[in-house]
Amino acid sequence: VRRSLLRLFDEILTQYDVDGLQLDYIRYPFQDPSAGRSYGYGTASRQRFKALTGVDPTDISPSDRALWEQWTDFRVEQIDSFVSATSRLVRRRRPEAILSAAVFPMPEHDRRHKIQQVWEQWAREGEVDIIATMSYAIDTPQLEALVNPWLNGSLSPAIVLPAIRLLNLPNTLALDQIQALRDLPAGGYALFAAENLHENTALQQVFQRTQGSVDAAAVPYREPFKAAAERYDVLQREWGVALSNGRLYVSAEQQRQLMEQAIALGSYMEQLAEEPSPKHIRQA
Repeated sequence: VRRSLLRLFDEILTQYDVDGLQLDYIRYPFQDPSAGRSYGYGTASRQRFKALTGVDPTDISPSDRALWEQWTDFRVEQIDSFVSATSRLVRRRRPEAILSAAVFPMPEHDRRHKIQQVWEQWAREGEVDIIATMSYAIDTPQLEALVNPWLNGSLSPAIVLPAIRLLNLPNTLALDQIQALRDLPAGGYALFAAENLHENTALQQVFQRTQGSVDAAAVPYREPFKAAAERYDVLQREWGVALSNGRLYVSAEQQRQLMEQAIALGSYMEQLAEEPSPKHIRQA
């Protein structure tokens, strides 16, 4: 199965003009051994584990603590080694491509024992470029609680990209969660899923008013200064919408000063995008 998947990845990377690959469901199914739900007992896995330990995993249970821990570690390694193999393939076939992974932001102990997904290692070792946390929440405080533990820089060099689930989420809450992530030290945000966005014309209109066309948007990991200038332009559009709706409560004099500063910063950022240099970085 691993060889088959890697062949498909190789085809995608070499035959199509893709920006990268996203690993989704890169884990075992959720388990509860006490209720008889445990996974990973395919013939190949059983044979390999027995060759390593002399024990068939079907003959052990959580009460056999040491052996069960070995069995858990073995399954964690199956996931880790496949991510490593995928990462090597991407770097070899398409070095400029981005490798990301959709992961659960629950505590490491729970993930290890319930789904064998210990993704911190992938991030810290540079095997993946983006960690997309499936931080699906019905309110903003819950979202912040899910993502805050992973925004302290400990996962560098990977970029943490929290995901918002749009399905059944009111637009006001979706926009509130987007704003919350922009206020946090996250690398941006992801929206799950595309079909929920396509069907939501109201949310699309909000994005179109504030962000305009994204057809030619710079990819931040390739053109960081150009992407920063584009994002700053988007931010100014949003300020414009807020001003026109009377949502920015500042005095006329403060507004004039802020406008001058905003125009100056935008000019500096455009210069930096066109001609990256230490001088232009200092100006901006």
